[in-house]
Amino acid sequence: MSKSFETYFSHNFGKLQLEPPLFYHAPVGIRFELGDPAEMDEEIYFKRVNYRAKRLFQEIFEPSDLIYLVVDKDTDSIRRYLKNKNLKYSLSMDSNSRIILKCKIEDLRCIRMLQAILNVDLIRKPRLRGQCWFINTRTNIIFHAYDDRGLDIVGNEASLLRSLYTQYQDWILDYDRAQIDHYFIE
Repeated sequence: MSKSFETYFSHNFGKLQLEPPLFYHAPVGIRFELGDPAEMDEEIYFKRVNYRAKRLFQEIFEPSDLIYLVVDKDTDSIRRYLKNKNLKYSLSMDSNSRIILKCKIEDLRCIRMLQAILNVDLIRKPRLRGQCWFINTRTNIIFHAYDDRGLDIVGNEASLLRSLYTQYQDWILDYDRAQIDHYFIE
C-alpha cells in the first residue's frame, strides 16, 4: 500500500511534503479560520469550530470518494474510527513511519475523527493526537485540520479550489489572505 500511495502522491503533488503548515508548502491552497479567538464561551467557540470544519469537509468529499488517510502518531486510535473493522488489516506504513489507509469516505467515521482532531488543544474528548491528512484521489485535494484554530485545504490547481475560495470568503484566515487572493484573483 505505501508504495502505491507514494507513487500516487509524487505523481499528483510532486515534492510536496505532508507536514504542517501544509499551506506554505503546497502549490495552491486556502487556510481557513475555524475558531474565533475573541469568543470567550467555550461551547459557542466549539460549535463554530465543528460547524466550519464539517461544512468544509463535506464540500470536498462525497461518501463514495476514494481517499488516502495519512496519520502521524496516535495510530492505535485510528481503528476506533473505522466503520468497516476489516480495514484494520489494510493499514500500512510509509517511509516516514506514518499510517496509510486507502478507503472510501463512507468507511470511516470522518466527522467524529475530525472532531477528535479539533479537540486536542483544549483537552476535550475524544482526542486524536498527531497530524491527519485526508487526500481525495478524485479531485487531488488535501484536507488538513491542524487544530481548533484552523485548517488547510490544498491542491495542485487553483481551479479545484475556486468554489471554496468564493463561497467561504469570510472564513479565510486574514493573516494569509493576500497570498490566498493571489492564487485566485487574476
